Amino acid sequence: MDPAAFDPPKVGTTVTTGVGGGGGARAATGSGSSATGSLPDAGSPSSNGGGGGSGEAGGRADAFVGDAIDAPSAVVDASRDVVSCPDCPLRVQYRCGDTNATDNQFKPQLNVVNAGLGSVQLSELTVRYWFSEGTTAEMFICDYAMIGQTNVTGRFEALATPRALADHFLEIGFLASAGSLAGSSATGEIQGRCQKSDYSPYNEADDYSFDPSAAAYADAPRVTLYRQGVLVWGTEP
Repeated sequence: MDPAAFDPPKVGTTVTTGVGGGGGARAATGSGSSATGSLPDAGSPSSNGGGGGSGEAGGRADAFVGDAIDAPSAVVDASRDVVSCPDCPLRVQYRCGDTNATDNQFKPQLNVVNAGLGSVQLSELTVRYWFSEGTTAEMFICDYAMIGQTNVTGRFEALATPRALADHFLEIGFLASAGSLAGSSATGEIQGRCQKSDYSPYNEADDYSFDPSAAAYADAPRVTLYRQGVLVWGTEP
């Protein structure tokens, strides 16, 4: 895929967050290229469930040191919503890391796949997870990433015009230090965790991208992927 075929991104300032306390020991740092091979086994940090980040006072100091809090802001984003290419080699796989729809966190776990022949700079890619929420500021934490937790960024954005099952999205991006995603490879597991600044509960039952049945990684058209700001995978709400 020729990067010249795409318009420059039209996104706002990305908020780079800190990393969670749970996956630091296993994460690579500053890798010059994407990870390849299989995802971590069931005994690794990839296990599902609601553990971690419960919001209890005793756990907050370690869990959120250095994490950025991003207050939602409404923007006009219609100009960057274009039709996805029907046979795009880039895609997103999703697994639900927390199936409880009413606790105080949601945990999208992602794997970005390049099924093409050429390599792609990860810094050109962004992933959006769509959900419904009010106006409370939110936090993004990367608990674990095969490509290195510190290479993953996250920010929240409110839609100027709410859509069916979504009035916000979480946008996950990558620093230049994440390197490139080679052809016929994948980033490997990226574990995200999101909580409100006041640790109040969510209601994920009406979230466009939430799928509690996703117990294993699979292609996820409701989690959209962009290259240089242009939609290349999935369907927006």
